Amino acid sequence: MVVAQFGAFKVVFAGDLEVAGWRRLLALPSFRQDLIGTSVFVASHHGRESGCCTELFDLFRPQLVISSDDERQFDSQDTDDWYRNRCTGAIFAENTLARRYVATTRKDGSMRPNQ
Repeated sequence: MVVAQFGAFKVVFAGDLEVAGWRRLLALPSFRQDLIGTSVFVASHHGRESGCCTELFDLFRPQLVISSDDERQFDSQDTDDWYRNRCTGAIFAENTLARRYVATTRKDGSMRPNQ
């Protein structure tokens, strides 16, 4: 798990953590403090169900969750709604009228900053 912060903008890259790992980390006060104010959460374990830890979202409510995953092959990949219900929403430059809560490489393709 890596936290990257620039000013008030904070991204949490969760790697392949699963629920048991999250719960161990949540026992550490410094870890819990690092999560507060997260803007973007890159879902753990490619957004699969095994990485969905409810207690984690008791500490923060990101604007957006990003999931990097392959095409749908398993029921355990159906977590978009689970994450959507734990986000405040973000405005994307190409459509400022709609809020997005979850972005996935499965649906949105490769993601990179505008150049």
